[in-house]
Amino acid sequence: MTATNRRLVVLLTAADGADMREEALAEAKHLTAALGRGVVAVAVRLRASVNPLAQTGVTTGVDAAIEVDLAERATPDALRGALAGLADRHPGLLDLERSTVLVGEAFTLRLRPEPPPSAEALRVVVAVRPAPGMSITESRAGWREVGAVNARTHPSCSEYVQVHSDVELTSELVAQAGLTGDPFPGLAVEVFPTPDDLVTGHHSVLQPESVAGSSLDGKHLMEMLARYLDFGTALMIVAAEEPVGP
Repeated sequence: MTATNRRLVVLLTAADGADMREEALAEAKHLTAALGRGVVAVAVRLRASVNPLAQTGVTTGVDAAIEVDLAERATPDALRGALAGLADRHPGLLDLERSTVLVGEAFTLRLRPEPPPSAEALRVVVAVRPAPGMSITESRAGWREVGAVNARTHPSCSEYVQVHSDVELTSELVAQAGLTGDPFPGLAVEVFPTPDDLVTGHHSVLQPESVAGSSLDGKHLMEMLARYLDFGTALMIVAAEEPVGP
């Protein structure tokens, strides 16, 4: 996997489980106005009643994710200015420890032809830290290799992205935003064109024998990833993409 661009990702977690859709859309417009370039996606967490993975034991905590591809003029100072006061823009709404910001290089694999925009498209976004005792550099090298192998044999994911943070700048931005949790050095995004594709993807990892055409060894894959990543501290969202107006 090679770096394709720089990306900013903002994960918003509500203090009381409230719907963050309007706040996420407003924040996305603020960020793109301040930074240039465009929003890749605004995604809002699926409630259990419509989440295709709700019965599988997958748990999520984040309520909205904003991804922005950055223009060249998005300097560190511009990023600091854009993120400053994020918590204050949503007073009393955010869980300040479980909301976070990450900026860094994006490594993108396009796995299937880009589908037309769809109201059914889903994104799985996971912020991760290195496995205990492993450096960020070692973790990233192994994760990039294992993640790419997984993605290329995936039967239903249309796009796979890893974002490797600028650690120092990300730490500054988390503080600038008024958030209190430890920054994350990495984040993964999987895009699925439909809910059925997401279910197929989930089964291909955990029950590969049940998915026609799957060549994944799910148990081995998770063991390999666990060598490099600490899933016990991860933040995750299974979310529906929201249309972003001008």
